[in-house]
Amino acid sequence: MSALKEPEPGNADPEASRRAIATALARARALRTEGDLSFGSEQCIRGMVGTLNRYSSYLDVRQVRGMRASGSGVASIGLDLAEAEQGARVVSPLEGTPAERAGLRKGDILTRIDEVDLAGVPLSEVVHLLRGVPRSSVQITFREGATSEMRRLVLTREVIKRDTLSTRLIEPGLALVRIAEFDTEAMRKLSDGLAELVLASGGPLQGIVLDLRASTGGLLPVTVGIAAAFLPEKALVLHTKGRAVDSSLTLLAMPMFYVFPGQKTPYARLPAETKTARMVVLVSETTASGAEALAGALQDHKRATVVGSNTAGVGFIRTIFTLKGGDGLIVASAGMYRPSGKAIDGTGVAPDVVITEPLDSSTELPDRGGPDFAMEAAIRMLRM
Repeated sequence: MSALKEPEPGNADPEASRRAIATALARARALRTEGDLSFGSEQCIRGMVGTLNRYSSYLDVRQVRGMRASGSGVASIGLDLAEAEQGARVVSPLEGTPAERAGLRKGDILTRIDEVDLAGVPLSEVVHLLRGVPRSSVQITFREGATSEMRRLVLTREVIKRDTLSTRLIEPGLALVRIAEFDTEAMRKLSDGLAELVLASGGPLQGIVLDLRASTGGLLPVTVGIAAAFLPEKALVLHTKGRAVDSSLTLLAMPMFYVFPGQKTPYARLPAETKTARMVVLVSETTASGAEALAGALQDHKRATVVGSNTAGVGFIRTIFTLKGGDGLIVASAGMYRPSGKAIDGTGVAPDVVITEPLDSSTELPDRGGPDFAMEAAIRMLRM
């Protein structure tokens, strides 16, 4: 005769768990007030999924449709931000975004997002709090820079359309590549852009500055593909590890890992020196997810010098599961690990050269009229 074994934490009997949830929900409904008549299973699911981690959430039908339509599934209100003592300072609202239409201006200070007080909250977490699924609402509280008056607004998140990858010539032989998001066109834009810069330069590129500041990553195959443009063929780009068998992957710099089905290689025009030219990668606390994986791979293979500040440490791949009735779950299904084996989540990528941008009110983001000390340092390094 064997003793009855108590369920281990996290391994409770599923049927018993379902009964407990049903009982709790029935009692909550019985005790609800007139203002709580909508309380039900959706609220229970939201609460449970929300306890998993900050990357997982419950989606209703409208949100699932919006996410599928958006491609990347990430929406926000359109703000470039910098750290501030009591929150986050608006550097600039992006043109045509909810933030600009609502009247936010340079110098405004965000102090609260929904119910979260932003005092002492890292900038990377502020950016995360502003993000969500398309058409979802977010409440922001801010102090106007011009009048110091406190205001509160409820904005609807949208997928922000911006130039996801751009290239330009800093000087003959020295190229700048900026990546905001790793979308389906990023690899082709990189190849064509660098090919055009070689023509404009009148000769091979000697150095490349890869600017990943405020880059949120994007599609996993594109992360691998961008890395493949700069690394030797078959170089390890990253590992993914999850509980599901198909979520644990080893991704290499090979076309089979980044060329989409039915498409040709996006790198037909990629200059040969892309794999050998000296490189500096610029990162910041808002460099997240796939952009961190890219920076980490280039750093681990000693292909580039990483300059800036520690990245966000957002190292999970998220998967959407559709439920009966059209609702869905977005779940962090696998973690990302660098070629060295280091986890990205929670730690991010530490730069080889630390340069913290000044945070006074006169400082703006690159190409907006203010100083850019990290960029200046990168250019000096490549000229040496």
